[in-house]
Amino acid sequence: TGRFVLVVSAGLLYFFSLGMLLPVVPLYVEGPLRNGKLAVGIAVGAFSAGAILLRPFAGLIGDRNGRRLLIIGGAVVVAASVALYHLASGVEAFVAFRLLGGVGEAAFFVGAGTMVTDLAPEERRGEAISYWSVAVYGGLALGPWLGESLACDGARRSCADGRFGTVWTTSAAMALAAGAIGRFTRESAGTL
Repeated sequence: TGRFVLVVSAGLLYFFSLGMLLPVVPLYVEGPLRNGKLAVGIAVGAFSAGAILLRPFAGLIGDRNGRRLLIIGGAVVVAASVALYHLASGVEAFVAFRLLGGVGEAAFFVGAGTMVTDLAPEERRGEAISYWSVAVYGGLALGPWLGESLACDGARRSCADGRFGTVWTTSAAMALAAGAIGRFTRESAGTL
């Protein structure tokens, strides 16, 4: 249905946004932030740590307040956290912004994933999850290409400091667009 397509489209944009960051975050931490492999690991892992903090509560929040709130709120939090990367002059601030993004990720993923199953008839829930996973992995598969293309000169694999900002802005805009699409979603009858 159109309602299902809205949620999956929001997910594709959202995970494209996240996918863009996968190859670029390590380059940024080692490059402009001038840190080593340990800091790269901490910065990359901070996003997942933030998601772990909220994930146990996200379903309960969605059950009480609606999946739409999680979709919109999660996407906006991720967009804001990525936009804040522009202000990170040190790895500590960058890690804090990544933690915040993980909290938004937990909200979006649980809200959208749950809404996908809410919208699917019981006999088609497996199919619905299959389409949802195509959006998730499609964004995570194609996003890195765009992120690295924006940040780096492909021929020499050199990344100019000024080009990281283009990645942050583009990624934040895609997450915000996912949230904007989320505004058009509607709760299924009986989910609140």
